[in-house]
Amino acid sequence: MSNKQQQVDSEIHGNQLRNFLIDVLTGVFTLDLGEKAGIDPEDIFEVFVGG
Repeated sequence: MSNKQQQVDSEIHGNQLRNFLIDVLTGVFTLDLGEKAGIDPEDIFEVFVGG
């Protein structure tokens, strides 16, 4: 396997892990940011997991 292919594989797995963690956090925690918030809870969880 070439170095570039390994890097792409690694990025795919990293994205899958990040998405999994965001989904878990979204399912476990409820954040009520109000109607005027410019972001949603998923944005906050993405920051938490290093997205």
